Amino acid sequence: MQKYFFLILISLSSGFISTIKACTIFSCARGSEVFAAANEDDMTPFTKVWYNPATKDRYASVCFGAPDMQIASAMNEHGLFFDYSAANYDLSKLALTNPYPGDIMWEVLEKCKTVKEALLILKKYDYVSKSQVLLADKEGNPC
Repeated sequence: MQKYFFLILISLSSGFISTIKACTIFSCARGSEVFAAANEDDMTPFTKVWYNPATKDRYASVCFGAPDMQIASAMNEHGLFFDYSAANYDLSKLALTNPYPGDIMWEVLEKCKTVKEALLILKKYDYVSKSQVLLADKEGNPC
């Protein structure tokens, strides 16, 4: 009887266990080589890859993202890379004084060559997102 009770208890409790979704992002530099990698753990598969050609106003880039063209990760022609990972922020506690009108990471990708340049743009604006971003550049500078 005790075996059956234990088996039923395990069966019922396993129905309440949910899968943990945790993206992984890293960058590292070794000598003259820089590596960046990421995986996206989400229910929506990030199956699109698209290229944005350079213009006189922006750098070329390659983006990886959702079918609705929402960027999950990207790298521009100068080796500036970024990727998002989910975070549990309470956005209602933010006091925004200078919000960016749109997706600020598009501007970072289009206009910046280095993490240092990206931080100058990011420090100018309040940016609302329920995620965190890893930035890395071809010099091996992470942020």
